[in-house]
Amino acid sequence: MGKTGVEIPALILGGGKHGVTKMDTRTAIEFLHRALDLGLNYIDTATAYGNGGSELKIGEVLKTRRSEVFLATKLDQRTKAGAKQELKDSMARLQTDRVDLIQLHAVIDEATLEQILAPDGAYAAVQEAKKAGLIRFIGITGHKDPKVLRRAIEMAEFDTVLVPVGCLETAYGEDFISVLLPETERQGIGVLGMKALGHGLLEKSPLAPQMIRYALNQPIAGEVIAMNSIQQLESNLALINPFIPLPEGEQRNLVEHVRPLATPQNLFWRSVG
Repeated sequence: MGKTGVEIPALILGGGKHGVTKMDTRTAIEFLHRALDLGLNYIDTATAYGNGGSELKIGEVLKTRRSEVFLATKLDQRTKAGAKQELKDSMARLQTDRVDLIQLHAVIDEATLEQILAPDGAYAAVQEAKKAGLIRFIGITGHKDPKVLRRAIEMAEFDTVLVPVGCLETAYGEDFISVLLPETERQGIGVLGMKALGHGLLEKSPLAPQMIRYALNQPIAGEVIAMNSIQQLESNLALINPFIPLPEGEQRNLVEHVRPLATPQNLFWRSVG
């Protein structure tokens, strides 16, 4: 994962609304234990997922298996004071005294970027937390404008960037990988992907496995996938054990297959407003 030097699974367990968030607590705990048993040890969540509900469920597993997990969560507060409190509350829900990767969440426009990078912004809070040993790495996420994230990693030091990566994104137009890659490679920033299945739009497609393989074929360290059953977990893990690269012709065919769906309405995270 870039200059962090950390090796991670190609599949990252997403704790969003299509995954752990939608499960009841008992099912989520069983699911997470199974994931760890199978070696899927990178868990990505956020305070915004279920108003902290995702973190609460994950915390029930972390209290006995924290040493096995690379833990990533996200902060939505934009001020230093707000982010500091949000991190404290997040760690309490997760039942941990440290987070491996904290990510400034959903930086979608220039105004948000300026706010988090201000002297009293959220970036200052996570820098202090890193110096205090509460977190290991600092990341940033965004899903709307790749140019905003390009400017972010040029202006401040980040260890990772989490962005949409998938065939639907490629079909939509200017994608994050092509815009960010020159700068992420120059700095050694770890690139993480999300939305391989279009925020659930393509989840039930018979081509969903190939779409996940498409995302993993891109120059990223790993792809966040929100899974909601042990069966889905095991079938997705079969895609990387072993991982078979998707031929370029099949990649092009996938992009053309989803192109009619690549609309502003379907890719609502990329739309203005």
